[in-house]
This record gives sequence, structure tokens and C-alpha cells, in this order.
Amino acid sequence: MGKGKLSLVPDQKLLRGDDTVFPVVIDPIQRTTSRTAWTGVMSGMPSEQDWKYSGSAGVGKCPTDYSPVSCNGVGVRRTLFTMPMSFYKGKQILGATFSARVEHIYSASPTAEPIRLYRIGGKNYSITSSSSWSNTSDDWTDHIGTVDKAISPTSCSSQANLHFEAGASGELTTEVKTAAAEGWSSMTLGLRAADESRLPEWKRVCGNAYLSISYNNLPRKITTLSQNPGGVCTSGAGRPYSEVPPQLQAVASDPDHGNGLTDKVKVEFKVDWTDPVTKEAKTYSYLTPSWLAPTSGTKFTHTVKSSIPQNTVIYWSARAYDGDGYGPWSYDGDSVRCEFMFDKTLPGKPNVLSKQYPSDSVYHDGVGTYGSFTFAPNPNDSVPDTDIVKYRYAFDGTATPATTVDAATPGGPATVNWMPTRSGRHWVDVIAVDKAENPSTKAHYEFLVTEGTPVAGQWNLADEPSSTEAHDETGAFSANTGTGVTFGVEGPGGKADSAARFDGTGAAYADVNETVLDSSESFSVSAWVRPNGTPTRDMAVVSQDGTGEPGFTLGYDHVAGTWAFSVPVTDVDTLGQWKAVATGVSVVPDQWVLLTGVYDAAKSELRLYINKDSKGTASRRSLWKSYGPLQIGRTTAKSGYRDNFSGDLAEVRVFDRVLPAAQVAEMMTVKPNRMNYWQLDAATAGASADTGSGQKLTLAGNASIYNAPTDDPYFEGPYPMVGAGHLVLDGDGDYASTATAPVTGAASFTATARVQLTTLDATVPQTVLSLPGAAANRLAVRYRPAADAESSSTWELAVAESDSASATVKTFTDDQTLPDVDMAGQHLAVVYDAFANEIRLYVAGQLADIAHGTDDTLWGATGALQVGRSALGGGSEYFAGAIDEVRVYSGAADRTAIQQMANGTPLPNM
Repeated sequence: MGKGKLSLVPDQKLLRGDDTVFPVVIDPIQRTTSRTAWTGVMSGMPSEQDWKYSGSAGVGKCPTDYSPVSCNGVGVRRTLFTMPMSFYKGKQILGATFSARVEHIYSASPTAEPIRLYRIGGKNYSITSSSSWSNTSDDWTDHIGTVDKAISPTSCSSQANLHFEAGASGELTTEVKTAAAEGWSSMTLGLRAADESRLPEWKRVCGNAYLSISYNNLPRKITTLSQNPGGVCTSGAGRPYSEVPPQLQAVASDPDHGNGLTDKVKVEFKVDWTDPVTKEAKTYSYLTPSWLAPTSGTKFTHTVKSSIPQNTVIYWSARAYDGDGYGPWSYDGDSVRCEFMFDKTLPGKPNVLSKQYPSDSVYHDGVGTYGSFTFAPNPNDSVPDTDIVKYRYAFDGTATPATTVDAATPGGPATVNWMPTRSGRHWVDVIAVDKAENPSTKAHYEFLVTEGTPVAGQWNLADEPSSTEAHDETGAFSANTGTGVTFGVEGPGGKADSAARFDGTGAAYADVNETVLDSSESFSVSAWVRPNGTPTRDMAVVSQDGTGEPGFTLGYDHVAGTWAFSVPVTDVDTLGQWKAVATGVSVVPDQWVLLTGVYDAAKSELRLYINKDSKGTASRRSLWKSYGPLQIGRTTAKSGYRDNFSGDLAEVRVFDRVLPAAQVAEMMTVKPNRMNYWQLDAATAGASADTGSGQKLTLAGNASIYNAPTDDPYFEGPYPMVGAGHLVLDGDGDYASTATAPVTGAASFTATARVQLTTLDATVPQTVLSLPGAAANRLAVRYRPAADAESSSTWELAVAESDSASATVKTFTDDQTLPDVDMAGQHLAVVYDAFANEIRLYVAGQLADIAHGTDDTLWGATGALQVGRSALGGGSEYFAGAIDEVRVYSGAADRTAIQQMANGTPLPNM
């Protein structure tokens, strides 16, 4: 600091760290909590009150010399404020400040006159519309603090000028700590004069008081614990033996890491045992030296001291430390502890090796791909290798390995094949067993797995209508199409998606002209399919040519009367098929369905999925490989091509691996496609441009874009919520709208915005976003004021079941994250998933339990997107406040994407 300038120099090592996540937020976190109820009480009128007064109310002895009429019979006045506290439950409170705005003082010029802050009542104390002097005057027992300084009056809409700052150890901070620790739902605070007989202490205080609370989320309880050797944490008879002091391993987690927060932690390990000679309890602890990011891929480790006794139960635990406080011990609330026995005489842990999945820090392909794992005796232990006759193993298990595989010869290795079905960290625990059934210590072998190898070929069939070629997304296998194929029809994702129409003639095909899959190894094929009417013959969706028979066929089987996935018994002669047939499934004409055929070579199994559900399996008992080209919409025979498809196809994908059920289900969701993104940083000629090339957002009424000055070094705010500007609406005829609807609501969509209310005292609904039809809103996202003094205002999503003025309107509200007036605003998002028939309302990136539900109404909005109002009735429910970052997507965005949008930073590439 110097010459009127303050320089902040961030730690460059922190900013450039491999695990630093932007934006960077430095602890502590501060949150502003506004009052949910407030009132004024009077000693001269003990049964009356100023419930939720607007503007300001008096504190102190009412000045009859200044205002004899309005002060007649009033006596002494006090104000009370109820603050919601549920958010802070379990959090570590670091500091608290109570702030308010003093609108008038007694003196003509600011003079230091004391005003006191009290806690009123105890746990969960709340004022109501019936609270008065009579029933609250005995509750002012806990004096928290006093401000005794000259205060310059201000308006109720300006910055606060009265602050009770408690710091880290003040009385107010202590009270908030108690409320957080004991899980209070509310706490009531009150203002009164220090000497209620003195007129000079009179002040008028605005009702919009608030608490500013600095807090820290303590690290979570550590639940991912393992040791090497030994494996996953366990105790009792299944506790592992170790021939060397093991390395203890813990994966920590902190709520303040991720989503823009960058807390790093250390981990404290504690090791305990009972001395075998003296029977005294022994213990030591170890704190890891480095601050590391608490991610699922970061392990904190400690190698146990070699001084621990042998043949004694050693138990250990861990907890995380974030610099402000320690999280709970790993054993808290859980009777199971981590144990091991140190014994050098047992067989050593076996060696484990996998060529496909080596134990390193690299992610290897992947889900749906088998790997071989070879177990071998430990050559460095004291037990002869020839004594080892079998191995017990378990993949991703927490119990003692139980599956057994025999060694090829005494002292020899054993190999097993295993396929991961999810990405991330996996492990295999292995125990070598000797001839006397003595188990070795447990080998814990960890490896990292990717989501799986990408598609071998993908033809979305979303090409230009005049195209004669189907583009392969991998760029390797374009397909020539016959004249019976027409591109540009509506796809499974609605109007934002495209497909190809196959007319069922001999010219209805797409020929890849190359072999894509090895049909003798594991593979998967998938396609979105919409048959034209009810099929009356066999129809192929995807196949690959053999010599006289196809290597496989996915399509409709007329004899079975349903969908099927088949492989012929032989290549040349027609001797039958190994066929997985969909059971309990009727083919619905003119309706999209996702077909997926999976061949698992390790199991010799064919499996057929209809949408996300497995509907048929079959064994494949003969093995051969087809060498011909892949075909879309037809299959081959000795007589030539046949079974041409009649209907629409889209998103044909083939994989040279197994697709697990979870990944089949993922293909059900249409990927979101951004239609519009208005950052609302500027307006030209009354309109704000789309970030890309989409339509503009036209401003109406007195709507304007607010920008903070860039040439005033002393400017202290307010700043736009995100980026360089935001849209400002006055609630009296201001709004913005598009020329046409970016989405209609007839298919999956996503719409989001960041909003900031002008006040929480509004008494009428205020619409943020709406999609109007002729007589109803397909949807409306709005602020819903509290119904009465005992309830809270909420964010609400309203959905009309039809485009009719008398239509039933379903509403979904968020009862967890309530509206506030925080300068950063609140992020709102609506996601409609047409495949799941579900609509969801996210507030601040979170989905409350009651903020989503079934929505099977597929009528489309005909009007343009409205920002800041409902267009019904010529315009209604105008929004008062600021709106920013308006986005519209076709397709259903997932929770992770919504949370990224809610971070409060511009994401123009998302």
C-alpha cells in the first residue's frame, strides 16, 4: 500500500498449480442473510406493532419535542429482526456483522450516540405479526454489542451505515456459532437505545437489516480409506496382515473445493494399539506436510512407523484439516475401524500385473474393454514360491476376497479377465494361499479407467437434404447412400435434431464400403429407429457383410414379431442364427426407439437393449469373422442384399467393445444444442445481441443495460452480476423479448437466467422467463411472494397442460434456496427432458426434492421468449430488478452443466 494505491499480488504458484480450479475464491466464504421478519414495538402502545414496516421505524425515546403529534403516547420504540439460520448448520463460523441503515437521527448534525444490539429469546425464537412490547420486553436479556459513533443518515435503498462488527471472537460471532452448532432454524436480534430516557439517542432504522457471516465448511468425514498392503479399510476377523509397516491411504473431501472454490487440505493420520507387554494404550499421529487439492484422484499417505509391535491389532483413522479447522475422524459415528496385523512370517503379498490396466497415474481405455490380470507369488518373501497353490481375489470389493482361481502349477501364476463398467479408479485385492490354506497379506492393485474407447464409427444421418453421402463423425468411414434415402427429416430430439428417411426399396441403404467391426470380438451397435407403420417383413437397421451371411444383423424379425439382434451360425451356409429377441416389447409404428445390440466375446453372449432396458439375451456357440462392409438399412444373403428398412434412422453408432447398461442409458439423452446466449453486456438500437449468431433480444419500455463505470478508480459498486453489464427492469412495463421462440417446449429444452430482485417486499408475482402460447404459458419461471406472514417467498415454475385459458397449471417450487437480494444474483434454470417426461427447476445450481416432476404435455409455444414478464393479457407480472446471462438450449442439460452455468462467470463456449 502506498500513495493512495493498494496492490494485491496473488501467489503465482497457486494460480499456476496443476490442480488449481478457476475462478479462484479465497477463504473465508461470506454470505449475506436478510431478515425474514421484522417489526417495531412501542412501550406507550404495548399491544401494537409495526409488522414488516416499510421504510424506517424508530429506536429510542420518541422525540415529543420534535414531533409531538406522531410521538404522542408512543413512548420508547424498539425494532426486532428474525434471521434464518438453517443454512449455517454444521458450518464453522469465522465472523459475523449485523448491518442496517439509519435513515434519521435526533440531532441536526451527526453526533455519537449509542445504540445497542440484543439477541431476543433463545433457540429458534421468531417474531410474528402478533409480537408487541408486551410479549417481547422480557426477552431482551442478551446484550451483544454497542455502536457509539456519529452516523450520517442515509436512505433505505443505500449502503448500510450501521455495523455491529464482531470479528472472530465478538459476542455476535459467538451467538452465531452457537446457532450453527445447535442447528437453529432462526435467531432474532433487536435494536434499542442505550438509555431509553434520552431523546438524543433517537434514530429511525430501516427494516432491510441483514447479517454478513464469514464461514468455513469443515472438511467432510473421510470415507475412502485403504492401506498397501491390506486393501480397503476393514476390521475384525477380516483385518489384513502385513509383512511390512503398511502405507495408509486416504482420499479427502472438502465442500469448499470445486465449483470455483479452491480450498486445499492436509490429512492427519492417527495410529493406535495396546502394548502387548504393559497393556498400555499407545498412539501417535502424523500430519501430512503438503497442502493438496481434496479431489477423488488425490491420495494422502503415511507409512506406519516400523516401531509398531508384531502380532498386535493396530487400528488407525484419519481426518482432514483445511487451515481453519479439522473435519471429523473417519471413525466418528461408525463402529467399524481400520485395522491390520503386522506379521513378517506370513506369505508376502502376491504380485499383480495387467498389460491393459497398469497401476499408474494414467487413465487407460476403458469401460467395456476386458483386461487380463495375472497373479504370481512374491519372490522376496520367506515362503517358497512352490507353496502357493491358489489365489483369492475381488475387484472393487470392500470385503475379504473370496473368488478363487487356481495357480497353473504349484508356485505358478493365474490369470483372470475382467471388464470395468464405469470410469474412474478401480482396484483388485489379491491374496495368495499356500498348501496349508494360510493366506498371504493382501495385495491392493489400483488402476484408472477412462469412459471407454470412442465409437469406431458414428453416422448421425443429419446430413444436408441433397447429400448422397452419410458423414461419419470419426472421419474414417463415410457411407454412400442409395436414392431411397432422404436426409433432413425430424429426428428423435425434435425439430433441433435431424434424421434420414429410408423408403424400404432396394435403394434404401447406406453402404460404408469398408469393414468396421471384428464380429468375432466384442462389439456393440446402436441406432435410433422409427419404423414407417407396422412392419410386415424383416427389416435390417445395421449389419455387416459376410460371404453368404451377414456377420450380424440388428433390426426387425418378422417371425418373432419384434426387434432382434442376431449372428448366423456360419458364414456361408444358412444353418440358423444365434438370436437375442426382445421379449415383452411391442413394435410401435411411427415412434422413435433406441435399439442397441451388444456382443460380449468373453461371455459368448448377445444382448439386446430397447431404449435403456435389456430385453433379450442369447448365447453364441459358434465363432467366425465377417470381412465385408458395414451396411445401414439392409443386410446381405447369397442372393444379394435384402430386408431394406422402411422408416427413419438416426445416430447410428458402432463400438469395438462392450457397451455396459449405464452407457446404453446415456444415449437416451439428446445432447443439448445452444440456441441463444445473451450476455446482456451491451445494447445497440434497443437490442442486445446474441453471443453467437442467434437472434437478438429486443428491449421494451424503459429496459436498459447497466454498465459499471470503467474510468472511475474509486467506484465501489454496484457492479453487474456477470461480465460487463446486465439488464435492468423497473417492474412497470419493462421487459425484453425475441422475435420468434428459440424453443417451443414440444421437445427437450433448457432455459436459464441469473436474476437479482430489487426487494423481497414485493406483493405480486414477478416473471423472469416465459414461453407463451395463444392463451397460456407453456412455462413461466417467476418470483412468488409469501402468501402470509408465516410463509416465505419462493421461486416457482408454472406449466400449463394445454394452450387454453382454462388449462390446469402445475407448479413446482424450490423450498430450499429462497429468493434473496444478494448483489451476485441467483441462477435459475428450467430443464425439460422429453425422454424422461420430467421438468426440473434448478436454483443456484441445485435441484430441490419438490422442484421437479412429471410433465408429459408436448404442446408447443407459439409466442416469442419473454424476459421479465408474462405476455398473457397484453403483459403482466413484470419483473423488478436485474437479469443477466440468459441461455436457451434445445435438449436437456444435465446437472453438471447447470452447475457450471450457475458459477457466476461468463461461459461463451458452453
